[in-house]
Amino acid sequence: MRRMSMRGIKAGGLLALVMAFVGHPLVAWSDTSVTTSGITFNFDGDYQTGRFVDGEPWVVENTAGQGVRIVSMNPPYSNGHHGYDVNRTAAELRGQSLDDRIGTSFSAPPSLPRTFAANDSILKVISYDIDTGGCDRSTSYKTCLKQASVLTVLATRPPTNSFRPPYFGTDKPIFSADIDLGVLPKVPEVPGQVSIASAEAVFNGVWLDHIEGSRNRYGHPGDAMRTPGGGGAAAYGTRLAISITVAILRTMHNDASEEKRTLVNEAVQFGIDTYYLAINGKTWPANGGIHMGRKAPILYAGFLLRNQDMLNIGRTHGGNIFQEDGMTYISSVHGEALWGELDCSSGKYDRWINSGSGGKACADPAELVDGSRCMAGTYCSAHGGPGIPQPSLSVQRSTGLMSVGNYQRYTSMYFGVAAIGRLLHLEADWNHPAFFAYTDRMGSPPWNYYCGAYCNTYLAEMHKAYGGPGEAPPLPEPGQPPAGQVPPPILLSE
Repeated sequence: MRRMSMRGIKAGGLLALVMAFVGHPLVAWSDTSVTTSGITFNFDGDYQTGRFVDGEPWVVENTAGQGVRIVSMNPPYSNGHHGYDVNRTAAELRGQSLDDRIGTSFSAPPSLPRTFAANDSILKVISYDIDTGGCDRSTSYKTCLKQASVLTVLATRPPTNSFRPPYFGTDKPIFSADIDLGVLPKVPEVPGQVSIASAEAVFNGVWLDHIEGSRNRYGHPGDAMRTPGGGGAAAYGTRLAISITVAILRTMHNDASEEKRTLVNEAVQFGIDTYYLAINGKTWPANGGIHMGRKAPILYAGFLLRNQDMLNIGRTHGGNIFQEDGMTYISSVHGEALWGELDCSSGKYDRWINSGSGGKACADPAELVDGSRCMAGTYCSAHGGPGIPQPSLSVQRSTGLMSVGNYQRYTSMYFGVAAIGRLLHLEADWNHPAFFAYTDRMGSPPWNYYCGAYCNTYLAEMHKAYGGPGEAPPLPEPGQPPAGQVPPPILLSE
């Protein structure tokens, strides 16, 4: 869970401390700096500051149209490390000013002091030191970034108890966090269930996810994006997907609403950020395990915010925008759901089957079996080991000899994602039946919830209990929100 610094709060700011303890944005009426997650923004004078429900700071300009002047940020930018970005847009998806080792086009951030305008989201990072665990080193889980914070510059103080506007793009909607948690399912405990505290521990700073392509993981802050319990970084896509999926599902048990409100807020905030990444051109296409888990948080946020645009993401952004959709399809030959990347160039599948080079996650061009070659399961051991084509699905079912491809083993988190969709009754909004059909198939004999690498018992158990067709209980009836609850977003850019 996020840790916020009290540094810079005046002695007279009693209201600020009281509001912090009751769960509202932390307000300091006059501050010369704000600090979060080890990152400090220093101003040229006193400004009104506060915090959104995710713990990230905001600052209000003193004079309309004059902006906020930042004289320094700590740690300071140096030699391609500890950089910052402002309102990165779709046209700049492959560019960044955070760390020159990430591998995308890098340009040094503008020098300070500098004046930032209202609606600016200043994304500042702490880089891993190259001597103590830089990119590609095990201590950083192959990420260049250690921590991140977003300072939002505003023209006026935001409503109390608000979500942070998305850090990406120029639209800066502010959504109310006074959401009705009574609409969430309240299912009993299942084997492998983690505590709320363990689920909260996956959020320890801003979750960044805007770096394009396979270098995406190098822009995931290792200290901010954690696995359940906080024990490791969630930099790789499958780790990230398991972390956010566990967090979302953990909000659907029969705990008291207020016990899980912080967890809900963190998950919804990631959903808001991810939605605005998607509508600004970011994609997470089929690519093995790299891009898993980004669609469900958008639908979860849309469900709780009662936001139809977010709920329509499966209709407006279909095809190969999201990994789960780009990796699952219905065979035109036998009508069963299969796994494999359809957008593979000619011959890549055959090269991987025959030589181990080529497309590890490519779909079978004949649309008969799952993609990849047999690397795990009882069929492999019964037929001389890995590196052989998979048998047909009918043979696997009739003999009970399971075949699972190399990269197919990483799809265990699909069980949890499908459980989210069905528990919230959002299967139609997801708008890709093949994903749910494939997940159902992998839960049936002879596969029986085989999960291989990155196995998570909790996700499989949630699917067993509630993720199958017709197994989700009815949703609680939503109450009428109090006056002012869940208002239309305030668009600061208007």
